[in-house]
Amino acid sequence: MSRQDSVQSLSYSSSLRGLAVAFIGLALAALFMHSALFSRLSWWVDDALQRRLAASLPLDGVVVVDVDEASMQRLQPSIGAWPYPRDVYAKAHRFFAKSGARAVAYDILFAEPREGDDAFAAALDRRGVLAAAALPYPHARSREYLDHLARVAPLEAATAPQVAAHAYAWNDLTLPLAQLTRDSGARVAVISTAADDDGVVRRLRPLHLAYGRVLPAFSIAALLAAEPGQELRVDGGRLHAGGQSWLMAVDGSIAPRLPANLAELSVVPFHQVVDAANGAAGSAHVADLVRDRIVLVGSSSAVLGDIALTPAGRLPGLHVNALIVESLRAGKVLSPPRAWLDALLTLIALALPAGLAWRGAAPQPRDFALGLGTVAIVLGGVFLALAMAGQQAHWLFASVSGMGAYGAALAAWLFALYQEKQRLTYEKAAALEAARLKTEFLNHMTHELRTPITAIMGFNKFNLYGDDIGKEQRLRHSGIIARNCEHLLALVNNNLDLARMEAGQLKLDRTPHEARALIEDVATTLRVMAHEKQLVLEQEVADSVPAALMLDAFRVRQVLINLLGNAIKFTAHGKVTLAATWRDGELCCEVRDTGPGIPAESLERIFEPFQRAPGVTAAGTGLGLSITKKLVELMGGTLRARSQVGVGSTFEMRIPAPEAELAASAAAPTPAPAQAHAKLSGRVLLADDNADLRELVKVQLAELGFACKAVGDGLEAIESALAEPYSVVLLDMDMPFMDGYETVRVLRERGYTRPVIGFTAHQAGTPLERALIEGCDDVISKPVSQDRLREVLAPLAEDAPVPVAAPGANAIRVTVDARLRALTVRFLSNCGRDVLRLRTALDAGDFSATRAIGHSLSGVGGSYGFEEITRIGRAIEEQSKRGDAAGVSGLAAQLEDFLTRVQPEYR
Repeated sequence: MSRQDSVQSLSYSSSLRGLAVAFIGLALAALFMHSALFSRLSWWVDDALQRRLAASLPLDGVVVVDVDEASMQRLQPSIGAWPYPRDVYAKAHRFFAKSGARAVAYDILFAEPREGDDAFAAALDRRGVLAAAALPYPHARSREYLDHLARVAPLEAATAPQVAAHAYAWNDLTLPLAQLTRDSGARVAVISTAADDDGVVRRLRPLHLAYGRVLPAFSIAALLAAEPGQELRVDGGRLHAGGQSWLMAVDGSIAPRLPANLAELSVVPFHQVVDAANGAAGSAHVADLVRDRIVLVGSSSAVLGDIALTPAGRLPGLHVNALIVESLRAGKVLSPPRAWLDALLTLIALALPAGLAWRGAAPQPRDFALGLGTVAIVLGGVFLALAMAGQQAHWLFASVSGMGAYGAALAAWLFALYQEKQRLTYEKAAALEAARLKTEFLNHMTHELRTPITAIMGFNKFNLYGDDIGKEQRLRHSGIIARNCEHLLALVNNNLDLARMEAGQLKLDRTPHEARALIEDVATTLRVMAHEKQLVLEQEVADSVPAALMLDAFRVRQVLINLLGNAIKFTAHGKVTLAATWRDGELCCEVRDTGPGIPAESLERIFEPFQRAPGVTAAGTGLGLSITKKLVELMGGTLRARSQVGVGSTFEMRIPAPEAELAASAAAPTPAPAQAHAKLSGRVLLADDNADLRELVKVQLAELGFACKAVGDGLEAIESALAEPYSVVLLDMDMPFMDGYETVRVLRERGYTRPVIGFTAHQAGTPLERALIEGCDDVISKPVSQDRLREVLAPLAEDAPVPVAAPGANAIRVTVDARLRALTVRFLSNCGRDVLRLRTALDAGDFSATRAIGHSLSGVGGSYGFEEITRIGRAIEEQSKRGDAAGVSGLAAQLEDFLTRVQPEYR
């Protein structure tokens, strides 16, 4: 796994741990929410806050007329015992109307006929409100009852669906006597209300539904009666009545905030009203009390009245209705809970415990204490502020979810501590094992490196100081030195390959390739080695192998050369066979030898680093088969070994290799030898801090035909490049003081447009990609061969031949201005490098880079006459904006195909 993958995996694990803690907190809160304790605890705290934060109100809009026990005793001699004749209420109602009362609501159920009903019905008017009582059980009602209900409840559920949707449904209602409402215009309202499970009345149900008809609550009807012409309606979740509106909860309820000054409620004993209505002396003040007020008539008697439990304590129901009217008039109601606010509170409660869990074992105990205290203070402050603002919230759910999450985070922390302890134990053991393996590796490498270095140094001294050894002996010594140099380079490359594979930086480049030619090339390469040992080297390619397969030819060749080279190295006599077959998209290659064989107990260990079969004396680090196996697995295949001691061994490689078609350019003829070795011309600026390497490259450039100026650092390279014209700049990327990356960046920033080629000791990976991003046109990996220099510099030399597509039907001819010949050559060469840059950016998921490349192609291609490049560039830019990796990859392939087939015609 690469470092980036490890970091992503760790981040994913941490995120998952934080989410799990948050989920546990939410689950615990959800479970607790369905318990009786949850509701009671929430109500208890809410009630305490409402009592503590209650505000005083003027209480000048309502007066209570109370048929209390004192009134009953005072009135018994004159009008008799309760219930009173209705003409008593008729006289009282006329007194209220004459005194200027805005509305008169009777919290008394007038359901049965009584003496004086005619007088009471005549006295009632539109300012009167009569009570209806809800019943929990249904009754068989007559048509006469339903007609009566329709008269007193004009709102029908079918015609007012918004109102009905917020109404509290009852099975039945006991209505006031029909005679009292038939001609008077008095309203009917429901005095019943639904208490919470603990018996406390906290919410008002403003609308009530029975038999498809909607009636207002007692307090709402009193406000409607006080404001003639105002109708009841629901709009946008708000209830409108009596010229005011209040926001309702989802269930249609309203939570009034009862005032703090309950004792200041105006209460008039009923016997004083009767005296005032009869003109008794000393009762004139009663008229002043009811003037311009809503009058609520009822009883607080223990015998007749009802006692309600409220957040403010035990109160007579008549007083509760009066206080609710005052709260509604003043707009003092609690806003219902809001989903977004509850979600925010819950998120605040969960954020810190989830963050602590995300950090794994890193937090300290004090972090948990500080976090818990911080959340408690923040949530407490928010809850208090919301209560003061009259905003309801599900604070207990947020608190419980936070506490549950903290418990889960603490458990996760303890578990992470245990895991960390285990990890440290394992890492200590791994570090000891790594130290042992490192020592073993260094022992192996120093031994293996010392052998070729000793040979190189020894024979080089013979050549330097042996004056009489002769030319032939000198050439033989030089050949030995060359072979040991190649062996030394192979040892270094093997270790670099192993390091790149372990770091996950080795990438495959699968392209269509001729399988038979690949097998032939491997066999040809090692045939001389086999002949030197007088071994027969056979190759067998089955007819089933297609002409072309999709594979990484370089890595397959590396694997086969390693396997075949091992077979030849360890076989003393007989033959070695390389066989290839293909079936169902899979290439199978076998290397068989007649060597000494490998014991069964050693077969598995030979693929481990630094392991070798018993009795092996041939040179090597023991890394070859380990690298080979890792390469095969990287290609998605398998590598197996079979062996019999004294008979021989067979190594079988199987890799996915779908059948493919060769690109048109694959059949293009190779340059003729004369052209390959033709002299080039031009001036080259070489910048490298190593004096010996500068001398070697100068000699190689001179052999190619270039004039060369060599400098030792980046500053000199910048001065020379900007002062004199050069065909190309060769730049070592790892120079001290100012490295090649900074040098090429400065050159490009100062407008330098000529080719810059980077030198680096790295074979692949980020350093090469960085060099191209900073501005290099190409990169050459050290050690540098003359053939590689020719390959890179030939297109950049003065009077370089213009690359053209292979002749044939697939060639694309484009007319170009002859004056742009040199610039066109460089442009097409840069386009080829853009294909590499596109694929590098796609591997990194960098769509901003692919978009910039597409923009550059679309802007420049048409200037040279290559409209297809412009089209492809625009498409790349568009696909990059959408983040379509497959689309950009396909367009890169189109660009590559176009460049292989384009044939400029200069006129």
